[in-house]
Order: sequence, then C-alpha cells, then structure tokens
Amino acid sequence: MRKIFLLFLALVAFSYTASFVSAEEKPADGKYMTKVSAFQEGDFVKAEPFKLIGGGEFDLADYKGKKVVIIAFWLPNCELCFDQLRDLKKFISENDRKKHVVVLTVTKAATREEIAIAKYFIKREKITFPVAMDDDTVIARSFGASQIPFYVAIDKKGRLVSPKVSYPEKKIRDLSFFDYVDVLIADREIPKIQYYPYNCSEKMKKLIGTIPPQFSLESVRGRTFDLSEYKDKMNVVLVFWHPYSQTSLREMKKLIKYYSRYRRDHNFVLLTFVSIYGQSQKDTTAQFIAQNNLSFPVLDDSGSVVGKKYGIEKIPTTFFINKKGRIVEIIESETRIVEKRFNAVFDSLMKD
Repeated sequence: MRKIFLLFLALVAFSYTASFVSAEEKPADGKYMTKVSAFQEGDFVKAEPFKLIGGGEFDLADYKGKKVVIIAFWLPNCELCFDQLRDLKKFISENDRKKHVVVLTVTKAATREEIAIAKYFIKREKITFPVAMDDDTVIARSFGASQIPFYVAIDKKGRLVSPKVSYPEKKIRDLSFFDYVDVLIADREIPKIQYYPYNCSEKMKKLIGTIPPQFSLESVRGRTFDLSEYKDKMNVVLVFWHPYSQTSLREMKKLIKYYSRYRRDHNFVLLTFVSIYGQSQKDTTAQFIAQNNLSFPVLDDSGSVVGKKYGIEKIPTTFFINKKGRIVEIIESETRIVEKRFNAVFDSLMKD
C-alpha cells in the first residue's frame, strides 16, 4: 500500500510541476487560469495576505520596514526542493539572520487531497517555515516562477530585488542568492551587474582589471583614433564585429539604438572594429554604415592586427574600459538584452 501511495504522490507532484512550469494561460479542469502579471525586479510587492496550510495568513505588509522576506517555491516529492530548504534553514539559523529575515514557502494546494499531500511532506521533511497554499499557481505566476525550486527576495522597503533563482547557493556572478540576502540585511543595494553571469571565457575573464593593449587606428572614413586619448576623460566601449556575421549585424543594430540613447548619460565613446579582407568586405561594411546611419566610428582593422592583440576568438566581442584605463567587463557573442546589461555595467563597474 505504501508503494502505491508514494506512486500516487509522484504522479500528483508531476501534475503540479506542469502547472508551475507553464506561466501561460491554459485549460485547467475545463477552465482557464486567471491571467496574472508577474512582478518585475524593482517593483514594490503588494499582495493580499497568503493563506497558510494549517490555518492563518502571511501578510507581506507586516514585515515592510522590518525584515527581508525570502519566498521559496517547492513541490511535493521534489527532493531537490527539500535539500535546498534544509540548506535555507541552516543559512537562516546562522549569524543571527533570524532577526533580520523571514521565510515564506509556497506549494500548490487547493483540494483536500492536495492539502493532505502537502501536509505529508511538511511533516516528513520537518518544514518549520510557513507554507502558503497556491491553489491556481497565482502566487507562482505573480513572481514569474518558471521552474521549481524557485527563490526570490523582497527587501525591507517591500521591493522585489533579486533575480529569479533556482539554486540559492550557486553564484550567478560573484554572489549567490544567499549572498544577496546578506547584502539586503546590511541595508545595501545589490549591484545590478551581479544579476548577470560573466559572458566570456576564462581566458578572457583574466583580462578584466588589466590595462588593455593600446592602438592607433584609422576609421573607414579616414580619421585616426587612439585609445590613449580617452584616459581620464571618458569610458570606452570597444566592439569587434564582422560584416558577414549575422550575429554581429544584429548586435550592431542594437548598439546603434543604445548609443544614441545613453552615450551622454554614461559619458562613453563607442569604437567598433571590423576586420576587412578584400574589396567585397569593404563594400559590405560601407553599405551597412550607410544604411544604418552609424554615428560612431568603424575602425578598419585589416588583418585583425588589433583583434589579435585583444585575443578575439568570437564575434562579436565587447570590451568595457573605464576612465582609469582598465578593462572592467568583457562580453563575447551577442547580447540579448543590451540595454539592461550595458546599463548594469555602467552603473555598477564604472563609478569613479
């Protein structure tokens, strides 16, 4: 009988997972789920009190101005979820964090059967955190939970301030979700760049913090540009691309919009390098410049002389150099969210 019961739990847990994973509106018992808009990073989280399994409610408003709130989503029969909840319990118990942090856990439970299953695992795993019932995955969808386990943090001001995390101990960049919580306990802001993993090889990563190779190079329009002339004056972004690379061309079009909108805000110059071999590539480059009305220079790196100095292996590759003349970030390949990522770099890494 116990094996049959556990098999039943596994099947039900699988159906729960399908509900959590999909944030789309889809039929459920012949009806469609209520449409829910997910909170975005930086939003003040306003929500009705959450009903708890076992009775009572959890009201986020009770902790505003007082404590950091961690919300952890889990599912019955998800062993990874329980492993992480144990790690979370240990983390909260250390260094007096209980004084500064409160944890709410959320699982899908609406019917008597679902609530009974949730209670079984709460008892089995000795879960002491409050557990909210998410009957139509409204809570999960409100926070954009696309997979389980799933963690978010709300700061003392009541803002959603963390990216969406499935592994709280795993570093995203230099910090893990648990590190984020310690930053919030100290009433400090999480640097936005910490939301984005490094997007370059270990070989390239070693160049961060170093002085970049110097160059003096002519643009395709005949003007000479020297990297040294920008030191102590402005930030510099270098982009290596190629006219035959569709990925490069997509990136360049994004940069055109970004440069026109943000160059004054961040006081930076954008220099782009194209390695031209032959008249055909030269013509293609000139055509792209004319069609897109480029307002930043395209430097003619014939033979990839400068590209070789920088160790370019992927196209496009972007280097960020601060006013002090040091590399602070390197991005290899296309950047899907140029505006957010670039702004994070400028805001977090280029402050004097």
